[in-house]
Amino acid sequence: MMSRNRCAAALCVSLALLLQGCDTTPVKPASPPAAEAPPAEPAPAPPAEAVTPPAQAPERPAEPAAPAEKPEPEPEPVVCTPPPPPPAPATRPAPKTALAVLGEIEHVRIEPPGLQLTARLDTGASGSSLHALEVREFERDGKSWVKFQLVDANTGESVEVSRPVVRAVTLKNPSGAKRYVVSLKATIAGVAQFTEFALTDRASQRYPVLIGRNFLRDQAVVDVGRRFTKPD
Repeated sequence: MMSRNRCAAALCVSLALLLQGCDTTPVKPASPPAAEAPPAEPAPAPPAEAVTPPAQAPERPAEPAAPAEKPEPEPEPVVCTPPPPPPAPATRPAPKTALAVLGEIEHVRIEPPGLQLTARLDTGASGSSLHALEVREFERDGKSWVKFQLVDANTGESVEVSRPVVRAVTLKNPSGAKRYVVSLKATIAGVAQFTEFALTDRASQRYPVLIGRNFLRDQAVVDVGRRFTKPD
């Protein structure tokens, strides 16, 4: 009996809950959809204002184009030309004279002893001189003579010569030595004559013989541009 009552009570509660869940508000009928309003006409655009174009500045006359710069000329290449060779010395003609023309340096033959030596001709020297070694004075037949040595340039040998003394000059030095002068025959390029030579030591000189004016006077002239003249 009690189980039945419990079942009835539960059934009643279920119905009550079911009734509460149902909405008892009357349902209004759905209203028909509202008619769509016609699209609004666009408002007329205000009249466009007239746009005044800006005043254009007067066109300037075109400036003349600047003249194009001329390109600078390229420098010419420098050509180093070697200097021309010096002209050959002109052969000077012999001066017109009846005298013989001799050069500044000549071969001279001294007799005696017949040696050929090299001489320098100097018009500034009044006398002539000869390189001699071992000069010794002696007496022969009551006259003063000298012996001396001459050196042969070809062989280097010494040759003794004896000659009478023409004169003797005492040197002005502390030794008071004498310088002897002798006469010898000298021949230069065909010009021959006896000439007085002072016997001296010319070892420091380049040439063993010096020919001065005492040989050249009235016999020859000297051309310093010539050497070793051949005899005519």
